[in-house]
Amino acid sequence: MTEYNFTDYATDDVYKETFTPFPNVLIYGKEYQNLSAEAKIAYMLLKGSVAKF
Repeated sequence: MTEYNFTDYATDDVYKETFTPFPNVLIYGKEYQNLSAEAKIAYMLLKGSVAKF
């Protein structure tokens, strides 16, 4: 069994990582079926940046 060493990350390092959720409606919604992948990613990033203000 492989032993993992998790001491490489400090607690503060974990909080530096940011994640942008991808809305499921963009994947499964029929309204967005013809939308390009680039447009879906742009929407996701823009929504995340507007939400910070």
